[in-house]
Amino acid sequence: MTQMEREISQTLDDAISQLDTTLHELEAETMPGFDLRRYAKANPWQSVAAAVAVGFVIGMVL
Repeated sequence: MTQMEREISQTLDDAISQLDTTLHELEAETMPGFDLRRYAKANPWQSVAAAVAVGFVIGMVL
């Protein structure tokens, strides 16, 4: 492998690493709405109320 090929390979590895990091950060920023554990920790009383409401509806259906 020549010096130029090594530099290109290193540049590509760095770009892939940066892209991977950016994608993980983006996922962490956009996915909290779907993370029920995080929502329950941030809004415990709303989570309890939602659980009671869901239980009530299921009880009425059965």
